[in-house]
Parts: sequence; C-alpha cells; structure tokens
Amino acid sequence: MFRILVAFFFCVLMPSAFAQVKVIPLYPSHSIPLSKPCLHQEIIDTTKTGLPDRISKVSEPRIWLYPAKKKEDRGKKALLVLPGGGYSFVSVENEGRKMGERFSQEGYDVVVLVYRLPMSDCQTASKWVPLTDAMNALQWIQDQKYAKVGLIGFSAGGHLAASLSTLIEKNPHRPSLPQVNATCLVYPVVDFETYTHTMSRKKLLGADTSSADFLRQFSLQHQVNTKTPPTILIHSADDKTVPWQNSLLYTEALQKAGVNAEFHLFPTGGHGFGLGTSERDEAPDWVPLALQFFKKML
Repeated sequence: MFRILVAFFFCVLMPSAFAQVKVIPLYPSHSIPLSKPCLHQEIIDTTKTGLPDRISKVSEPRIWLYPAKKKEDRGKKALLVLPGGGYSFVSVENEGRKMGERFSQEGYDVVVLVYRLPMSDCQTASKWVPLTDAMNALQWIQDQKYAKVGLIGFSAGGHLAASLSTLIEKNPHRPSLPQVNATCLVYPVVDFETYTHTMSRKKLLGADTSSADFLRQFSLQHQVNTKTPPTILIHSADDKTVPWQNSLLYTEALQKAGVNAEFHLFPTGGHGFGLGTSERDEAPDWVPLALQFFKKML
C-alpha cells in the first residue's frame, strides 16, 4: 500500500514538480535488512506548495533518480546525494530534490537516497542501518555500470557520506564494495567526541552515547585512511548547529593520509543553506566549487 500511495503522490498530486524523478525501492518487498516488525508509520511533512519537505520514520528506503537533463549525458556519471536531518528526518526538499534538479543540469544522473533513520524498536543494530542503506544505494549505482560515481552529503547526511567514505569495509552487516571516486561534504557532522552535533550522536548511537569505543568509531576523522576518496568540504564559520571544526578535523585527517582534500570555510551562511547563495544571500556559492572538484576527480 505504501508504494501505491507514493506512486499516487508523485504521479498524480505533483506531476509538474516531479516530472523528471523516478522513484525506485531500494530493496525488494519483505527483504529489508536489519528490520523487524514495527508499528511506526512514515511521516511526510510538506512545503507550502505541497512538495515533500522532511520525511521521518522511514520504513521502506527508496531512491529518487534524476536523469541528466541531456539524453547524451545519461548513464555516464552518477552522484549519490545524502540529505541531512540530524538522523531524525530526511531533508528531501532542501538537500534532496533541489540537488537532483541542479546537478542533473550539469550532466550527472543524480540519485537522492531517502534512507532509514535509526529506530531501535523497528530495527536490529540500528546504528548501522543508515550506512547499510547508503551502501546498498551505492551498490545499485554500481550495478548500472557508471564510469564514475560522486557523493554529496549534508549535515548528518554528511556524517553518513563520510561513513560511506571511511567505514565501507567495517560495516559488520554488509559486505564491502568499491569506493566512490570523490566526495563533497557540506556542513557535515564528523566528530562525536568534542565538536559534536548532539542530536545526530544521540539518534545514531542511542544508548551507546557513553561508549568511548562507539564514539571514536563514529568520529570519522579517526576512520580516514588511504582508501578514503578525494574530498571537498564546505562550511560556514557562523554555523551554530554543526561547528566548522568538524570539517577541519576531517581535512587534517585526509591530509595526514595523503588523500586529496579541499576545505572551503566561509564567514557567513549558517547551517542548512542547501544550494547556497540562491537560497540565502549570505550563504556561500559552493556549487561551482563542487562542480570544479568533481570535474577534476570524475
């Protein structure tokens, strides 16, 4: 029933806004890993214009596929986009749909992942559920035989993107797979020890927030290695939600590992600025920087 409702939602209620998006279930029905029977129902908050804005209590993860605008560009290079939301919701409008529409104009097939959020009463090993979904989304992309794959993550989605960049061989609940070719982290959560975003840490780790081992394992600057993809990081110095030192710690770890890294720290912009200047005058114009980086790496 859920998929029927989703199909109706996209195909009937909002045909113009989502004319180009394809909604693809991440897993076949009744085979979602690390899940158990649950009474929670998915909640979709909408914008004033009726578009999906924030999705919480995701039970059936799926892909929103935005094919490259020009037909001749399709099937060549892909971007996997991981929206943020503090591991409490998935910010599919600000950091999902808008990214799909923007980057598909630049010759990329864009895969926006609506991933499951940690819910211990609905999942086993809930702290590994978002990464397991991200890895399976990457597997789906690789099965399409793209020549190059990039990755973009925002806020807690940046933590998930950095997890995909560093813990891809350490997830005990899924076999490893080849890495992406380049990563872009925008105001990312990285550190769970000193400069943490408390909500992201609490939601992901649950009762294990006092475990020094888990805090270190999911403080991703400690997990960077020589296999970590080249990475560009974007942050604002006036970010009151996720301190910019998260990006600095990750950049220093990349440099120490000999991985290509760029860190752009802007004076203003705050947190959650999405596409940047087009959303807020004071926000950084980061998209051209990311496109330039991907052009070099992809």
